Amino acid sequence: MKTKHTILLLGLLLCGCSHKQVTPAIDLVQTGTNATWNFVDTLWNKQGTCVLQVTQRDDTSLGGIRLVLKTSDGKEATLTADTGTLLPGSVENHADKNFVRIRLVSATYQSADSRQHLPPVIYVLHQ
Repeated sequence: MKTKHTILLLGLLLCGCSHKQVTPAIDLVQTGTNATWNFVDTLWNKQGTCVLQVTQRDDTSLGGIRLVLKTSDGKEATLTADTGTLLPGSVENHADKNFVRIRLVSATYQSADSRQHLPPVIYVLHQ
């Protein structure tokens, strides 16, 4: 009986320890990688997928930012900025570890038919 209890307790302990650790989205933003994300554009209220490239990261500060965007309606554009800031979470829930917000202060939006300098804008990214 003592052996059965020991095995049962060990089984419960191992089951409790087997939870997969989720890497926070903010930690997935790395220099020198081309990471594909889903995005929400708070300026034009669009969503789609994007490839994020960052040449510099120092904690929450970013440099050399390039987002190649493809919206859900099939349009493509490139967004570039010299600097930006990483913020954890989504707009609705800043504690949500599946999302990261990138705030761009002075960005350029380039599509097939236009080029614009943007006011400060926040892109919400999630895996």
